[in-house]
Amino acid sequence: MNYNHNHVITYNNISDDELKDHAYRFDFLKCFNCESYDNSIDTKINELYRMTKDNAVFIHLYSSIRGQYNIVNHDEMCLVYLFSYNYLYLFHEIISQFIDKNIIDHTKIENLIDIINNS
Repeated sequence: MNYNHNHVITYNNISDDELKDHAYRFDFLKCFNCESYDNSIDTKINELYRMTKDNAVFIHLYSSIRGQYNIVNHDEMCLVYLFSYNYLYLFHEIISQFIDKNIIDHTKIENLIDIINNS
């Protein structure tokens, strides 16, 4: 797996909107070990999806995204949403623990689902 689960997300701690936006892009690219957006990110997202698609907790998380954004039967697209500006800082911790230690922090999952449902 070529996802940088050791990267520390910082964009969510910045108050200036322009700097925060730049920092999000930086964080996003660093998570995927890229300098700019390219097709390798799609490949890595596909790989992450294959790792999580049969896990009940991730299925529940994808279902929350589907319901909030009216995505029909496309869980891989739900995963893409989890890397968006609104959720990356939370989802990165969840997916990193899963990749690194095969651990799912249910409290963090429920917190993310609450944020999704209230967005």
